[in-house]
Amino acid sequence: MAAAGALAAGTGVLTAALFMPAAASASSSQTWTGGGDGTSWSDGMNWASNSVPQNGDSVTIPAVRFPARTVVSGMPAGTQLQDLTMTDASLSGGDVTVAGNFSWSVSQGFEVLGSPLTVEGSATIGGAGQQDSTEPMTFLGTADITGRVL
Repeated sequence: MAAAGALAAGTGVLTAALFMPAAASASSSQTWTGGGDGTSWSDGMNWASNSVPQNGDSVTIPAVRFPARTVVSGMPAGTQLQDLTMTDASLSGGDVTVAGNFSWSVSQGFEVLGSPLTVEGSATIGGAGQQDSTEPMTFLGTADITGRVL
């Protein structure tokens, strides 16, 4: 850390400014495009940033080939996200913890959550379609569940 100080002329007041490197962002927003192999979480080309989401990121998985299903597989075990938003999309892989908001909406047909899920913040699940969770879902905060959830 470097410090710089200056004496304001004629005032006798010392002003100092601290110059510190900017802290790296703890999280970023990652959006699924399916532009790589179209299914693998670990393929950076499937993400708008061309890099795989990291722990602490907020992730959005939209319907990129609607009405065809968006299916994302191979999420690593122990994934920890800030927020997770899924729209007309399925997700499978290892367990995931969402610290903030989780939203999963399905407008038609069905989608599957094949990963154990823990939501510490708020959860909203709904839509005219059907959601099928094949793994346990744990809600530690508030949960608003409507529609057809199996």
